[in-house]
Amino acid sequence: MSTEKEIHDVVVTRTFDAPLDRVWRAWSDPDRVTRWWGPQGFSSPMCRMDFRVGGTTLVCMRSDQGWELYNTWTYRSIEPMDRIEFVHGFADKDGTQVTPAELGLPPGSRTRCATRYACRRSTTTRPS
Repeated sequence: MSTEKEIHDVVVTRTFDAPLDRVWRAWSDPDRVTRWWGPQGFSSPMCRMDFRVGGTTLVCMRSDQGWELYNTWTYRSIEPMDRIEFVHGFADKDGTQVTPAELGLPPGSRTRCATRYACRRSTTTRPS
């Protein structure tokens, strides 16, 4: 049994029935992010965005019971109309990084999530 920590990439692919420029704006415009960010039952009342390589976005999710959770996206790569790569972290309302344990997850929990989104035109056509 290995004692070294293993790192695994998770790749999520989703096809949107929307024009590429609209999907791109959904990820790069803070006013648009607040319209969709968060799981069902949550709203997104705030998004401060510095959309450039090295920049960071701070976004808030608010549950219908009023509980707030903040995330940061620190951009590693941006290829306009093609790809956005960022590291997703947990934060407080000021954008200061917090550990999962500080959010109530079991002690010793460690999470680091590097996320890549590729926005590309589909080469397939929709059925008529």
